[in-house]
Amino acid sequence: PTLSGHEAESFYNASLESWDSQLLSTYKKASEIADGGAIYCLGFSLGGALCTRFAKLHPEMKLSGLILLAPALKLKGYLWVGKLITPLKVLGVSLPGISPKEYKKLPSLSLYTYSALYSLCGSFENDGSFAELNRIPATLFIRDEDELVSVSKEKQWLSDNHIDSWKLVMLPENPEPHAYQHLVIDRKTLGEEGWKIELTGSINLCKYILYICYI
Repeated sequence: PTLSGHEAESFYNASLESWDSQLLSTYKKASEIADGGAIYCLGFSLGGALCTRFAKLHPEMKLSGLILLAPALKLKGYLWVGKLITPLKVLGVSLPGISPKEYKKLPSLSLYTYSALYSLCGSFENDGSFAELNRIPATLFIRDEDELVSVSKEKQWLSDNHIDSWKLVMLPENPEPHAYQHLVIDRKTLGEEGWKIELTGSINLCKYILYICYI
């Protein structure tokens, strides 16, 4: 299912709680399909952060691994300025997304969605409380040139939470002119070298039956 806030029917209904509920529902459906097989959770950006949060909130759910593509665990500092206008959500204010048109389901997102995103990103504390995630194999793919996610802060988050079992894979810069470096989801946005790295890394993690919750 599409996350609330990312389609017309739920445009003003996004919340962190609704996203948590949707991911739990998706996991249960995947578990029924898997019928005892391995379940991996793959998420890009917001989805990567949600997969990480889900793994912490539900240790009873037996995830076999996480594949995190530029997960929004730690945003770059300038992006937090946007949080100042989120109270305007009650007025029905929306903002255009910055992804290329072909990667957007809607041309804009409501401030309810942005407010939920800030709540999500703010939940990743550097206090050691995520150390239990060491139990889950994970591979994190990211670029140094990412416009939204802070690579240094994510590395620090991993260190502060004593998560030393996760594999961090640095992807090469997309050489295309004016390329949006945060996008690392397909051959077009990764380039041939990056595509091979990401595909190989994912296959190495998922050695068994692959059921993916893609956010």
